[in-house]
Amino acid sequence: MARLVRWTPTNTPIRTPFDRFFEDLYGSFENEHRDNVVAPRLDIIDGTESVEVQVELPGVAPEHVNIEFDKGILSIATIQPQVEGETASESALPGYTRRERYQGAYRRTLRVPDTIDTGNASAHFENGVLYLNLPKKPEAQPIRIPVKNGN
Repeated sequence: MARLVRWTPTNTPIRTPFDRFFEDLYGSFENEHRDNVVAPRLDIIDGTESVEVQVELPGVAPEHVNIEFDKGILSIATIQPQVEGETASESALPGYTRRERYQGAYRRTLRVPDTIDTGNASAHFENGVLYLNLPKKPEAQPIRIPVKNGN
């Protein structure tokens, strides 16, 4: 009997060990819909002193973004205020003949390495993009050892 397996980019031969390393370290890069919640696209920039995470959250106000660290997991979620009488059905929205832009809740979770100083993390919002700065602990930052002359 044949077994159906959901296709994901991680179970294809195209994925390199390098890709799998970063997916294991920072989580999957897939943009999935689960329970009407979208995992927003993001970029992760690993610098020498910090890791910067840039998350696309179009149409979301900064006060509706919730960022939490818990047991090595970074969670980024939106809190959508419910307007009385609002319906989730897109067909009930007046005036729309076509609707392609997503409107609803976003949620993304990532594993955070122990080398990140979560107590000094900072975030700001600019043009629909959330910028998270996650500084590395001093012991995780590279150190330079000076080379002296042989005398």
